[in-house]
Amino acid sequence: MTEDRTSDPRRDLFFIVRAIAFLGLMLFLLWLAGDVLLLLFAGVLVAIFIDGIANWIRCHTRIGRGASIAIALLGLVLVFGVVGVYSAPDIADQVSQLGQELPRAVDAVRQQLDKHTWTKLILDQLPSAKELRSPGTGLLRRATGALSSTAIALARMVLIAAIGVFLTIQPGLYRRGLLRLIPIRKRERAADVLDAVTNNLRGWLVGKVLSAIAIGVATWTGLQLLGIPLALILSVLAGVFSFIPNVGPVLAVVPAMLLGLLQSPSLALYVFLLYLGIQIVETYLLTPWLAHRTAELPPALTLVTQILLGVLFGGMGVIMAAPVTAAGIVLMRMVYVEDVLGDKGAQENLPPRDRVGSSD
Repeated sequence: MTEDRTSDPRRDLFFIVRAIAFLGLMLFLLWLAGDVLLLLFAGVLVAIFIDGIANWIRCHTRIGRGASIAIALLGLVLVFGVVGVYSAPDIADQVSQLGQELPRAVDAVRQQLDKHTWTKLILDQLPSAKELRSPGTGLLRRATGALSSTAIALARMVLIAAIGVFLTIQPGLYRRGLLRLIPIRKRERAADVLDAVTNNLRGWLVGKVLSAIAIGVATWTGLQLLGIPLALILSVLAGVFSFIPNVGPVLAVVPAMLLGLLQSPSLALYVFLLYLGIQIVETYLLTPWLAHRTAELPPALTLVTQILLGVLFGGMGVIMAAPVTAAGIVLMRMVYVEDVLGDKGAQENLPPRDRVGSSD
């Protein structure tokens, strides 16, 4: 009688140990190269953005792909160039003013908090005016990190842009190279998964760009009506920070409230209500409407990914958490749920009360 090796406990234990060791090694390598991978992923997002503009041009003009990409790149350069020429002086001036006004605002907050004993703990956590003016620990440096002009930030931006341009110009070269790493029998499915991930990221990117523009315009309009100084730089910050889920709105409202507090506590409250109203409209109206037409992300899952990547990779992980979640959802559904579990009709195989659109 032949021995059934498939039920050998030692073989099963060896397989489990080997799988755990392999998974641990991959996670360790991912941790080591995580920052580089996030930069590469950001470059992929840039490529998707440029490719989307080029596809729109090609659909409306019926010119070749190469010419569409050239027009898209030239258009982006012209747009950023014009905006830079006309807005950079004002933005630079407002950033300088913001750096001077924030220490005064924090001192005003300290004076208010110092009147109450129970606020001593909060008072101890606030930086002093001297710390705010310090280039190493200044609140302005932290709050405007996305707009930093340091050499490292510029190098990262140039690298991301270069990766995006190269991927846009020759996407087939990198696509074929990636697919050749997949076993032959799985390459067609891998190509489908890659297309699905790209489409979901494109939808997320379109939704976030439109949302950021809407938030920036609404913030600028509201701050102008309230008479808050430096409305331009504050609205730019609000739009940029909208790309960071959960944390971004908090980072955007702090400097605006501090500037409002310089004039009166009631004005600071109005600024808070303005940002809160914009955030409510963005969360419950604009985002669901855009998500219905682009890509929908579960808020809880995005928050968990944000915390995980933030702990592992710092600020870059927090910024990239949302698109990583958008890509991960597609990979989980197609690779694990459909291919590993064999659940091709995930929606139909759920209990009726758990299906999308069902009511309790």
